[in-house]
Amino acid sequence: MSASHTTAPWGDDDRKTVYVRQATFLATVHYDSAEADANTALIKAAPDLLTALKEAEAHISRASGGGETDIRAKLNAAIAKAEGR
Repeated sequence: MSASHTTAPWGDDDRKTVYVRQATFLATVHYDSAEADANTALIKAAPDLLTALKEAEAHISRASGGGETDIRAKLNAAIAKAEGR
């Protein structure tokens, strides 16, 4: 993936439609349920979660002297997935 994601904040309306910058359609979560609410919350949190993953990976990398650890491998895999790599 060569493009980056649209920057936060991502919001939603009462119909579970997630918007970016209060105008651009991003996704619709169907069904009115606790699970739909949780899915909407997760989608809205995605930019913040990616930023936190990158910061955690950098911190752990510094703390471990750059050595590969299980948690760093998991963080890097999640970052790569989020970035479409």
